[in-house]
Amino acid sequence: MEPNIRWAMDFVSGGRRNGSNIRVLTVIDEVTRECLALEVNHSLTGKRVTAVLNGIAPFRGLPKEILTDNGSVFTRNMMNAWADDYKLEHIFTDPGRPTQNGYIESFNGKLRAAGLNQHWFRNIPEAKDTIENWCLEYNQVRPHSSLNNLTPVEYALELSCNYEHSPYAKYEL
Repeated sequence: MEPNIRWAMDFVSGGRRNGSNIRVLTVIDEVTRECLALEVNHSLTGKRVTAVLNGIAPFRGLPKEILTDNGSVFTRNMMNAWADDYKLEHIFTDPGRPTQNGYIESFNGKLRAAGLNQHWFRNIPEAKDTIENWCLEYNQVRPHSSLNNLTPVEYALELSCNYEHSPYAKYEL
């Protein structure tokens, strides 16, 4: 399968020292397993989610499909209009079936284990910094057995040799 065909998205929560929660929007490319975005805040609206997706597009292009659960942010008008505007297929998992979005659920588990469950963040900037550093390691340092023991970035570069319109086609290994 070719990179940048389907992006999977979900939300994961973490804690702050003052007892309040943070919310993290996670977006990955299903083929390369690259983390394309981690947006951290107290709450995230459909408007913010579509802004994050629009921020990815100049660097990656847009996928043909997005896969989400039936959470309220994903099912509201803002997301539906965004997907419709860009002619993307918005695929929803069946309610109560997180395994239908297994790649993002696996990613979220890794994020929880390595970042969110290890820290009680003082504030949003500290959470963003910690989570962004974890993302860099996940994408560029940590090999994945499912990717022939390559990092997601290395795997994407390897695949780009086969797909000239890949977002990585301009790079060399």
